[in-house]
Amino acid sequence: MRQIAAIAILMISAVTAVSADVRSPADLSSAGCQAQETSLGDLMADAVRASAGTSIALLPAGGFREITIPKGATKTADILKCLQYPDDQIAVMRLTGARLLKALERSVSIYPQKNMGFLQVSGLTLTFDPTAPKESRIKSALVGAEPVVPDRSYRIATTKPLADGAYGYFTIWGNQPPELKRKTIAQAATDFLSQRTSVDYRVLNRIISH
Repeated sequence: MRQIAAIAILMISAVTAVSADVRSPADLSSAGCQAQETSLGDLMADAVRASAGTSIALLPAGGFREITIPKGATKTADILKCLQYPDDQIAVMRLTGARLLKALERSVSIYPQKNMGFLQVSGLTLTFDPTAPKESRIKSALVGAEPVVPDRSYRIATTKPLADGAYGYFTIWGNQPPELKRKTIAQAATDFLSQRTSVDYRVLNRIISH
């Protein structure tokens, strides 16, 4: 009986391992995340936004390791290797559109130079002109299909370090304390991937240099 039980446990474990796999039709990469949108940046931002239930998520490039995962079947654990700080707690900020636009300006302020504060985004599409003067580079920013409204309030998911003002963002957020969630970024990503058998991030059009 013990042998049968052991076999059953092994079979359950094997099924669990297979279900934790996710397949991608293209390489998943965070390479170059300090100066451009990346597929793993998009994936992680989507995971954080889904976990927090917000319309927008912002993740700093400084929270990523630069890795590339070949297309095909991939383990969740391998995807999580792109996280520099997997135990960072998720936080939610409430920002005006004006502050959000200032944050996006900061994100692209030294482009094309590398910037630890370059933001990977979810729920947001932005176009910027790298030749324009600082503080006037963002040409458009959309939440869904709607332009960001300066005096509107937006709930934005991120990590606690960024919400606390890391990478110089303390000059933008103001003094309002963030709402802290119980999940870490790694937990949010694990949940996100466990609900999918495949992910497709071949199209990168959230951050457009024009």
